[in-house]
Amino acid sequence: MNLPVRRRPLRLAWLLLLLAGLLLPVGLALQREPRLAASPPGAQAQLANQARRLWAQLRPGAAPAGALRQTRLGEAELNALLAQAAQTQGGRWRARLRIDSGSLLLEASQPAPGLPAWLNLTLHWDLRDPQPGRLPALTSAQLGNLPLPPSWVEAAALRWLRARTGDSLETLLPMLEAYRAAPRQLWLFWRWQPQRAAEAMAGLWCPAEGVALRTQHEHLRQLLAGVLPGHAVELPQLLTPMAAAALQRVGQGASDAAAELRALLAVLALQTVGRDIRPWLPEAQSLPPSPRVLLLLAGRDDMASHFLIAALLSWQGGERVSAALGLAKELADARSGSGFSFNDLAADAAGTRFGQFAARQPTELLALLATGPAPASYFPDIAGLPEFLSEAEFRRRYGQLDSPAYQQEMARVRERVAALPIYQGFPGR
Repeated sequence: MNLPVRRRPLRLAWLLLLLAGLLLPVGLALQREPRLAASPPGAQAQLANQARRLWAQLRPGAAPAGALRQTRLGEAELNALLAQAAQTQGGRWRARLRIDSGSLLLEASQPAPGLPAWLNLTLHWDLRDPQPGRLPALTSAQLGNLPLPPSWVEAAALRWLRARTGDSLETLLPMLEAYRAAPRQLWLFWRWQPQRAAEAMAGLWCPAEGVALRTQHEHLRQLLAGVLPGHAVELPQLLTPMAAAALQRVGQGASDAAAELRALLAVLALQTVGRDIRPWLPEAQSLPPSPRVLLLLAGRDDMASHFLIAALLSWQGGERVSAALGLAKELADARSGSGFSFNDLAADAAGTRFGQFAARQPTELLALLATGPAPASYFPDIAGLPEFLSEAEFRRRYGQLDSPAYQQEMARVRERVAALPIYQGFPGR
């Protein structure tokens, strides 16, 4: 039945109003340009050392239960972590934190899917009234020019975090007693509770990962049983048998390739900094420790550390990103005072590519490692790359990160990594 002619204009007006109501928020949210500029090529790799120093500060160490600890979170180090996280996801988004005396500001930019536009997010927290055991209040949120209800944004963020870390955040929050903001730095004051920390860590591992971590720890301990403490072992001597055993478990249906490979990287990365998985895996705490043995790559223990840590932190996959959240604070770079090194950047870049390869093709990489490939197939030649540069010497040679001299050196690093046999046909991101 046809509507009376006189009612059609009214219906059309309502449809236009509804369409305008739907399009207006979209128009306010989208913007033509990103609010944040992209980091210079290679800048994220340089910031990786800052990130490791931050994780070193977060490590509770051997503090007795009930001890009050304080941690300084510098604006530069936090932004280093954000830059590194963005790099591991292909640089699709950018983020920056600003800390003032009473507030924290987060800005982020990401391309709008399928559109020639950008999503620019701005979040603001009030830090002036800290409450024990509670996160600071989100006071405002904006997407482009579109205001968002802070309570909605907080709820969405907590759901996202809970999906990746379980109840770990709620378990750890009671340890937080206070925080204090100052220009470009945030101080956390927390009381160390080992039982809460263990419960939080238990929630970070899915069951398959927990089993794989325990198995890999035991296998590593067996392989190192005959090596004297303080002596060195070449990384390939461990990678091959550990990968072969993991591949056999996968083939028998007893394990998952991604969980096995992630556990292998985690156990070996911890070994390079003189630690093991036991404090972070409740069911492994009763196991004997792994021997304190140096792992070498290209004849150097620092290269093994940089390569494995970068591979682990760049992993893109896993239900809860357990490696990055649960282990990163243990992966501190003990050589942070040794100066700027393009060798470190080469190892970081190669490890990042290795971790991306692992995330996409874990079974294929396990199979490849099980054949005992030469290190030169996955680790670049570092001969001739400048290292141990003091800040003054770095500035004398290269000036800033965007200088032609620095970019030329970084181009050498990228070319060497891209030419590695293992990455031929594997797209860099």
